[in-house]
Amino acid sequence: MSRNKFPLISVIAALFFCAAMVGCGSTKKAAKLDENFANDSSKSAKQESPLENLTAEEYYKLGIEARKSEDYGTAVEYLLKASNMGYADAHLKLGWCYEYGKGVPQSYSKAYDWYQKAVAFFQKEAKQGNAYAQYRLGDCYASGTGVEKDEKKAFEWYQKASETGYAKAQWSLGYATGMEKVLKKTKQKHLNGIKKRQIKDTLMLNTKWGIIS
Repeated sequence: MSRNKFPLISVIAALFFCAAMVGCGSTKKAAKLDENFANDSSKSAKQESPLENLTAEEYYKLGIEARKSEDYGTAVEYLLKASNMGYADAHLKLGWCYEYGKGVPQSYSKAYDWYQKAVAFFQKEAKQGNAYAQYRLGDCYASGTGVEKDEKKAFEWYQKASETGYAKAQWSLGYATGMEKVLKKTKQKHLNGIKKRQIKDTLMLNTKWGIIS
């Protein structure tokens, strides 16, 4: 009996040792799995935030898409990012948001500030020959956005941009020219109508008083 005790004790000790080793290995494996999970989560978080390093134009386009979807809060967020990077069109759209209270509290003074900021940029770039800035400056003068409405200046800036081959400016110039012709034609037609009525009235009066039989 005494001889069999020691082998039994040795077997039990060996079993406990193996269990301890397995448990240690499991703990290490679990720790490794936790570490891998943390790394994967970190990578996933980075992949889920692809909007951190976009260009001003990309932020602007996201803002425009959000505005089309009437998600004005998101639109303002992206437009501000684009604006802070010096994107002038974003200044204009932010002015619109403030003017109509879309995504921000309505404020005509802030709207005007944003419009003026855009106009200042366009004026600077337009004078340096930037066709797009010339075209947009023409738009500002045509609509009275950030500046006093001046159709003559709008026409001049459209013309400058058009001379560089900028298609949108050429269309705007053609539209402005066409409208000017239509207005002149309408005005002339109106004047002709007045003149005809005056002649008719004169003839009637002359006939009545016997000046013309």
